[in-house]
Amino acid sequence: MNLLKEATKLIGWLTGALAGLVALLYSAGYVIVQTQLHLLGISALLPSGKEYYLQEGANFFLVTGQKVGQLLLGLLALVLIFCIPLSIFKKTQTGLKHVETLKKNCAGMQHQWLWQSATLLVLVILLFFLAERRKQNMEVGNDRGYANISNFYYSLLMHCLFAGVLLVATQHVAATWPFKSVIVFPFLLVFAIYLFLLPVCYAVVEKKLEFPSISFVSTFDSISDTSGELLLLWDKTRRKALWLPKDKDAVVPARDDGSRFRVQSSTANSFQTDLPRELFDH
Repeated sequence: MNLLKEATKLIGWLTGALAGLVALLYSAGYVIVQTQLHLLGISALLPSGKEYYLQEGANFFLVTGQKVGQLLLGLLALVLIFCIPLSIFKKTQTGLKHVETLKKNCAGMQHQWLWQSATLLVLVILLFFLAERRKQNMEVGNDRGYANISNFYYSLLMHCLFAGVLLVATQHVAATWPFKSVIVFPFLLVFAIYLFLLPVCYAVVEKKLEFPSISFVSTFDSISDTSGELLLLWDKTRRKALWLPKDKDAVVPARDDGSRFRVQSSTANSFQTDLPRELFDH
């Protein structure tokens, strides 16, 4: 009977964990896909299903996990370089004396709130430095080449991890303070913003542009006979995709006020249609 209860609890826990994992992958994939499609202006033309969102969410966590793993390996190497000599020094007689002296000084230290306040002030300065540095990297006039653009996601990931470290440190420093939640909230807000920006930045910088190959047949000979590139427009009012010749001479004003435009074919066959101005403003 006890075995059955334990199995039931295990199944319930696995079900809840799986549901949470699916929700996490779906939400990340949805943000990634919609960000990229809205950036390209074709979100209404390429509807995506739930499976595609889950796939992109899994790819996002896979790429992010690889980058975090590389960063942790570098940090682990640095920790080993400093910790191994320190552990050897602690085992010596001189090291043991220094450790005992340090423990006594920490135990009898007065006015701990002064040290906590100073540490909190340093954390706040680091938080503002983090935000200011990220602001400089995102300025429009800051053109530093494609190499920095390709490393932008990695830089944002490092800033996110640094914000998480500041959040944990602030919780530890302000653990005994009466207004702990008020002090921790700004750090939590910055960390949450960076977490939300990660999938958005992944969609813009890391995700490859992959589109299905499509073909169309037009009942108008003027479009069927047109060679070269075509202009794809989305009519929000009629919710239709319009394929038009990519020719400057083919688009002329249909009214004096410029509220509507007329598209005419440059081929021998005549094809004219009136379209609202909003289609040409984007």
